[in-house]
Order: sequence, then structure tokens, then C-alpha cells
Amino acid sequence: MAAEVELFKNEKAKSAIWGHFKLKKENQKIVNNVAVCNICNETIKYSGGTTNLASHMRRHHGNVKINDQPDKKGPAANASTSTPMSKGQVALTTDGWTSRSTDSFITITAIFLDSDWSLQNFVLQTRVLSENHTGENIADMLQQAVEEWGLPSNPRPPIVTDNASNMEKAGIMFQAEYHIKCYAHTLNLAAQKSLKVKQVSHILSRMRKIECLRPLKTVTTSLCIERMPTISVIMPIQHTLLHKMQTKDDDCNGIKQMKNTIVQDLQHRYDHQRDILSIASFIDPRFKSLPFLADDSLKDEVHSSVINKLMEIGPMKIKEEPKETTTPPLPSAPMLDQIQTTDDSISSNKEDIDANNNSPQRKKVKQEDLASLFSDVYVVSYTPATEESLYEKATENIEIYKSLPPVPFDNDPLQWWKLDDQKVPLLATLARKILCIPATSVASERVFSTAGDIVSSQRACLNPTHIDKLIFLKKNLQ
Repeated sequence: MAAEVELFKNEKAKSAIWGHFKLKKENQKIVNNVAVCNICNETIKYSGGTTNLASHMRRHHGNVKINDQPDKKGPAANASTSTPMSKGQVALTTDGWTSRSTDSFITITAIFLDSDWSLQNFVLQTRVLSENHTGENIADMLQQAVEEWGLPSNPRPPIVTDNASNMEKAGIMFQAEYHIKCYAHTLNLAAQKSLKVKQVSHILSRMRKIECLRPLKTVTTSLCIERMPTISVIMPIQHTLLHKMQTKDDDCNGIKQMKNTIVQDLQHRYDHQRDILSIASFIDPRFKSLPFLADDSLKDEVHSSVINKLMEIGPMKIKEEPKETTTPPLPSAPMLDQIQTTDDSISSNKEDIDANNNSPQRKKVKQEDLASLFSDVYVVSYTPATEESLYEKATENIEIYKSLPPVPFDNDPLQWWKLDDQKVPLLATLARKILCIPATSVASERVFSTAGDIVSSQRACLNPTHIDKLIFLKKNLQ
């Protein structure tokens, strides 16, 4: 006997997207997590939200206008419409994992620099991906996160993922400003390929360690730091690793083949992103001399790219100097001591990239109070910057920045920017945009271990919405 099917309106729904879908009953029982499209009658699975429903409408009925606000659920439902993440540059990381109950989840985290030049890292959401792990579906999840949390969307935030083909496609469809491939995953792929060398693979079980892989392990461990910018170290590390993987006369044939395999896998990995990664290194005061570029013409190209980026940030406002009056000038504020430094080169013997921050903290002043105090005696006017004046300011910022003392490799570059950002304000704006981007997707991958503690064998039937909330609280309240 055929099942009796009935379609009915979701009376409890608040999202306008439900105006295009109905719920389904079979033999008087509601079919859980299933909606039916009013236009094409296709059955769509969903997990409490409207991500899959909105995705269906965009793909198959793009001409239908949906006048709707993002359907917030989980932690985003209680989030303020104005958050620190919504006011400036934020980068996203994402990765997938499977629970004990074989449900597939996608975790998205956000990283940004706060007003105190400190990196902040938060888990935004952990959602069930009931459909296939295609690039299109992952891109839809990313777009949903941007809408729910009110993140900047023009341009869309940079993303960091592993090297999988579906993540590659997701980055393209999401139209991220930058899509950085996880450098830790890249090194892992190179190491795995080197271990498949015939002269090495058959003796692996008898070897406790392979010395030529030690630099890769050191770098991978170092990049897991969450309080230091890491995108700026990709190019210097890439240069150093390729140098260390050069074969030596006393290397055995197996080691030579391993090194050559690693070099072949690594050397062209980031060619298409060399420009933005070189810019990231330049705005890190530890690498501003671009020591990984031997040719001065290549360094000049990076400087030109930085100027172009600064021009894109506009339109800026250029401060006009106050006209001379008979009023005696106010005394200038004391200048902060310059940071004492000793070295500008890459230390190849470093085993870690931990911050050693002993820099003094700058005292904060309430600018609003000062503004009201000086408003009658010190009037400053502003005019929109012309292209020429902005170019001059950008060039001046770069020259000032290059002339400042170098910073040792073990110093925290964010502390340098915290103290000296006013010396090069245009460049500081660019630094805020780029230095928040991580070199790895470790932030998302670390959620897996937390999820394993939450979705244990005794709690394998937890509702996905509860899993989302529990992971959010566990990771963000630490």
C-alpha cells in the first residue's frame, strides 16, 4: 500500500525562505529534517537551519527574489549585530570532521586583530553538512556564516583551508579575497611523498627517525602558535626549507631522493600567491628587508605591490597642517624610545617561533576628551585625498618604515605595530588586514579533539544544534 503523503506549511518558521518550501507528512507522521520545494517539488534535507534551503534556491531558482534576513541559529542568534569582527578585517578557517554517529560536520573559525593589536581566535559554528562535501556546499556554509555573524562581505573574508580539491573549489565559489592553503598540510603532503621513495619505504619500520625531515617537523610545530602572525613567515620558511633540502655529497641515495622529492613538491606550491605572501612578509618588521629575495629588482616589485594595495584601501583622508597663528604652539608629546634590535636576518637554527614580548605598553588616552578640550583652539580640516597625494603618502610610509631599526626574529611583530603604528598609519592599516590571516587551518582542526570529548560514545545521539552550542562554549570560554 502506497504511503499517504501530505505537504503543509511550516507555521513556526520565521525565515522568509520557508515561503518557498513545505514540510512533509507520510501516513500522518511528519518526516523529520525534510522540506519540499514549492517550485520544483524536490526534496531537500535540512538540520534545523535554512542553509540547504537557501542553497537550493540560489542554484536552481536564482531568479526568485527572497526578501529575507539571515536565519540565525545557535550562538549567532544571540550575537550583537555589531561585533569586533564586523568592524574590520577578519580571516576564516574551515575544515570537516565526522562524529562517532557518522554525521559530517563543518567547523568555521574566525581570526582578527583587536584594537590592541592582539590576535583573537573564535569558533563561529559547527554545522552538520547533510549533503555531499562538494565545494559548492562548503562555499554555501561559508557564506551563511558571513551573513549570520555580520562579517565584512565586500570583499569576502580571506579563508585558510587544506589542499583538498573540494576546498579549492569552495574558495573559488565563495570568492574569498585570498585563499591560503594550510602550510602545515602542504609540508605534510611533501613529507608523505618523500617517505614513498623506494629506497626508504621498505626500511621505515626499522627507523625511529629520519633526520632530513626534522626541519619540516620544527616548522609545523612552530606554525601552531595562535598568538603570533604566521602568514608572514611562509615565504621566509619556504626559502629556508628549500635551501636545507639541497643534497650534500655525503647523503646516501635514499636521502637524496627524499630531499629532491620534497623540493619538487614544495617549490611551486605558492607561486600563484607569491605576491600577497611577499607583501605579508614585508609588513612584518622582522622580514621587511625581504631576505628571501636575493635580487633587488624583486624587492622593488614587492614595494610597488604594497603601494598598489595602499592605493586600494582608499579613499583616504589626508590631514592638513593647521595655519600659523599668534598662539604659542602646544608642547609636543614625548616620543617613545625606539625598539632596540640586533638582527634582521632569519635565524635558521631556531627550533621554535615563540614570542618573547618584553615591550613596554603604551598608555591609552581618551581621544574624545582631548578633542573637546582642543576643539576651539586647534582646528584641523580634512580633504579627500587625490590619487597623487595618496601615492605620495604611501611612498613616504614605505620609506619611513624601511628606515626604522630592524626587529629580531624572536620579537612579537604585533607589539612593534602596537607601539609604532602611528609612524606609518597607511601601512598599519594594511598590516591589520593581512597579518590576521593564519598560515594554517589548525584553528579548525583543533576543534576535532574538543568535539571528540563532547560527542563521546555515551553521547553519540546529541542533537547537532546542541553540539554546535557546546563546542562554541567550550572553545570560546577558555
